Amino acid sequence: MLIRLVSTGALMGLLTCSVAFGVGAQTLKDPTRPAVIFDPDGKGPVASSGNGRLVLNSITWTGKQAFAVINNKIYHRGDSVQGVKISEINKEQVMLEDGRRLVLFTSVTGK
Repeated sequence: MLIRLVSTGALMGLLTCSVAFGVGAQTLKDPTRPAVIFDPDGKGPVASSGNGRLVLNSITWTGKQAFAVINNKIYHRGDSVQGVKISEINKEQVMLEDGRRLVLFTSVTGK
């Protein structure tokens, strides 16, 4: 009985230390939250930083056709964004003809 109490106490102490000191803890990001880029003047969020960066805001399906919202503008497959054609739109990403891939959801543990 005494050994069981000591073992339980030791286990609880170890768990408390692990939590208190953040052993193995990671900060998780919300994968559904779109990327937000702030303008240089600090006046609020904008869709693009002005350096040509493309931000995939959302993807919508209506029947058989997909629409991608990139930098707050609506595009279809075959449209051009910043001079590059959109070759494919699927549930989670947009593929551009130059090989770039715009991903809708960011990594949960990525920084």
